[in-house]
Amino acid sequence: MAARRYLKADFLDLLKEAVGDIDSFYAQNFLNYRGITSDTKERYENIAAEFVLENLAAFEKIQAIHRQSSYKTEGHEQLIPDDNKINEIKKRAVRRQEEWLAKSMYGKSYEHLGKIIDFQVPIKNVNDNQVDKQPGKIDLISFSESDGALYLLEFKKPDSKETLLRCILEAYTYYKQVNCSKLLRDFEFPSDSKIIPAVLIYKQSFAATGLGDLSLQKLKNTLGVNIFLINETGWIEKV
Repeated sequence: MAARRYLKADFLDLLKEAVGDIDSFYAQNFLNYRGITSDTKERYENIAAEFVLENLAAFEKIQAIHRQSSYKTEGHEQLIPDDNKINEIKKRAVRRQEEWLAKSMYGKSYEHLGKIIDFQVPIKNVNDNQVDKQPGKIDLISFSESDGALYLLEFKKPDSKETLLRCILEAYTYYKQVNCSKLLRDFEFPSDSKIIPAVLIYKQSFAATGLGDLSLQKLKNTLGVNIFLINETGWIEKV
C-alpha cells in the first residue's frame, strides 16, 4: 500500500498511538505502507519493526481469548474443493481465493510443514458481543511429526500485497490470543506439543521481498515466528 510521505516522527506517532490498543495493533493499515520517510529516507517497514522490538513488553500484554466452544469445527472436511473447483482456484476465477486455497490444502502433507489438519480456525468466543474488535481466524493449522509441533499459519495468496511485517505481527497476535492448552485438547494432541506461530507466503508475493531484511529477520526470530515459502507447484520450504 502506497502512503503519503511521512516525517519519521509523524510515523512514529502513528505507532505510539496504536500501541494503546495492542490486541488490534497488527491490523493497522500503516503496517502495509511502502516507501520511505521524507526526512530520514528510512523504510516504514523497518521503522515499525524496530519500534516493535523496542516495545516488546507491550506486545506481551496481548490478551488470550478464553474460547468456550471447540477450536475444531465439525464438518470442515465437507468443504474441501473438488478437482473442478481446484482448477477454478488456480485460474483465480473464484472469490475469496485465499480461503479456497487454504481449503484445498486440507488433509495434505508437506515437507517441513507437516500435515494440514484444519483451516479457518476461529479464535473468538461465541458469547463475546464486542463485534468491532473480534479477532480473525487462523488460516491453517498443520502438525509436523518430525518437529513435534503444531504450526498456526497466517497464509497469504500469491498476489497478496501485504508486507512481511504485517504477516509476522498477525501470526504472533493470533498465537497470543489462542488458549494453547485447549487447542491441543480439542485436536487431541499431547499436552507437551509445541505450538508455533508461522507465516506461509508465496514466493511471488510482496511479503517475500522482505525476507532478506535484517530488521524483519530479527523481529521474526525475537517473536518466535517461523516463515515458510510456497511456490505455484505446492512445494514448501522453511526460511
